[in-house]
Amino acid sequence: MKKLSKTLGAALMLCLSSLTHAGLIVDTGPGPNTISGAALSSTVTGIGQWLAGEFTLSSAHYVTDIEGWIASTGKVGTQFTITVYGDGGEAPDSGNLIYTNKATVAGEQGMDASWEGYHISFGSGLLLDPGSYWVAFEVRGDDTYGGAMPIPSTTPLANYAALTAGSGSWFEADTLRVGVRVTGNPVNPVPAPAPLGLIGLGLLAIGLFRRRIVH
Repeated sequence: MKKLSKTLGAALMLCLSSLTHAGLIVDTGPGPNTISGAALSSTVTGIGQWLAGEFTLSSAHYVTDIEGWIASTGKVGTQFTITVYGDGGEAPDSGNLIYTNKATVAGEQGMDASWEGYHISFGSGLLLDPGSYWVAFEVRGDDTYGGAMPIPSTTPLANYAALTAGSGSWFEADTLRVGVRVTGNPVNPVPAPAPLGLIGLGLLAIGLFRRRIVH
């Protein structure tokens, strides 16, 4: 009986954990494994460029990870900025900055490019309602990265934008096709019928088992 109880308890925990597991909500796939591509560097130098891609959420999500496919060879330890903006139509709405954070290039052994970004603790601040957003990869004045985002990604987003030195504003640039990954948890997810049924059966079995012990 103890073995049955432990088995049912494990199944119950498995079902519960499956309901809250984070998943990819944006995934363009990687770009080529090179050190060249769409330039990503500081606009302070007068020749720099920032890159952004648009994505749409059909339901509210807590975002837990944002990553870009970044040329990392020789760049390990350097820093860039990832920012989320509201939708400005064909480009990010610079006046609607939703979230920004620094990312440090970690690199991946044997790779010229890799997924680079930052992790946000679940529920700690980046809650996005349904709608369209722009994730931007920037090299601000206090950042140290200078390189590129290799293109094209496997399944690019529909809309991209760029901000170049001297322009002062984002503009449409759909040919950029950089790699973007966004991971998150849906808010108040609706459990699938099968896991709910398993939970119900597990609770019922545990209840019957406890009654048998009492009697």
